[in-house]
Amino acid sequence: MNDINELHRMLTLSRSCNCVQENNDGLFDLMKSDFSKYQQISLVYDGTRRAHPGFDISAMWGHYADKGNGLCLVFDKNLLINMIKKKGQCVYKNVIYKKKYSPVIHYLISEKGDLKPLKRKEVKDYFFHKTKDWQYEQEYRIIIKTESDNREKLEFHDSLFAIVMHNADSVDNEATIFDSDEYKILKRIRCDIPILEHNKWFDDTQLTLHEQTIWSSTTLKNVRWDL
Repeated sequence: MNDINELHRMLTLSRSCNCVQENNDGLFDLMKSDFSKYQQISLVYDGTRRAHPGFDISAMWGHYADKGNGLCLVFDKNLLINMIKKKGQCVYKNVIYKKKYSPVIHYLISEKGDLKPLKRKEVKDYFFHKTKDWQYEQEYRIIIKTESDNREKLEFHDSLFAIVMHNADSVDNEATIFDSDEYKILKRIRCDIPILEHNKWFDDTQLTLHEQTIWSSTTLKNVRWDL
């Protein structure tokens, strides 16, 4: 995460009535334990309402993909979500960007003095809002609540259906990534899915599979994923 509002979330606890014990130390521990069970997966939204194709946002390559030397992984959203649902309670939607945003997570105590779990609406309010300065990320977020605070291992299986490369250390910038060692290693690992090159030619940005252009910023509006 890069957003300081999400790196440091304030947890608060309040009473819904006066019939609770004065010492809430145990409840605060339960609250922190409950919050730690929420795990987040963030993707770049690439649907019909996109501002840009997800793989064509330069800032995302700079922030999250080793300044262009890393990878953009392309997932089938429905397949990915269906697999994550098997892990636990799951909420997923586009992030909403607002002028103002509060990082505070607010828990309530029941009349019996127990900690109330966050409702689905509260999960959406707390995890799916960010300030407008992050709007360029076009974030689609998946929140899963597991039984423990240990990080869940996610298996991609068939939901990963393409890999996009931009640069490769083993070749010059003028060369194609298809001649690189990195491409050859990836192809041995995942020979079942296409590995694409994202490149810029003067004023045009392209997504290519060897010599086949499947998207162009100047001539093709939609990506031809049916490779």
